[in-house]
Parts: sequence; structure tokens; C-alpha cells
Amino acid sequence: MLGVTNKPDVNDIRESTALEIIEMLVRKGARMAYADLFVPQHAPESLKLDAVELSAGTLAAADCVLILTNHSRFDYPAIAAHAPSSWTRATP
Repeated sequence: MLGVTNKPDVNDIRESTALEIIEMLVRKGARMAYADLFVPQHAPESLKLDAVELSAGTLAAADCVLILTNHSRFDYPAIAAHAPSSWTRATP
């Protein structure tokens, strides 16, 4: 998961839609980690997520990469280059 804050470029996770998505996936048995430049240490303890460094190796090791908060400081070309190759864009 990339980005867990409630809006781009802030460190506020209160009322974050990303957290609702993560909670749903955890209930369904997904194993996850997250990277967020604004929440580098930990997400809410109830989610039991590990913070990871956003790196080429971390992205390549993932089965799936979801961008939940579109922080302007994410290197999107690097994310696209190193994340799993089957991309599907969700549209509202």
C-alpha cells in the first residue's frame, strides 16, 4: 500500500479512506505492508501493518501495489518501473 493518510501531502491518518480499504483487505486475509512518506513509522496498531521503505526491491517483491494516497513526492515513474507488471487502473 502506498499512502495511508486522509489526503495527499499531510501526515493525518484520521478518517482516512485508505485505512478502510486496508481493514477490508486484512479481514479478507491479505498480508500487507505500507510505505508513506508522511507516516514512516507506523499506521494504527489495530491494522498490524509493517512500514517499509519505498524502494525498487520492495516494489518488485510485492504481488500487488495499490496507491491509496497520491502524495506528490512519490516517484511514480519509478513505482511503475518496479511494481508488478500487470497494471489495472481503478476508476471511480
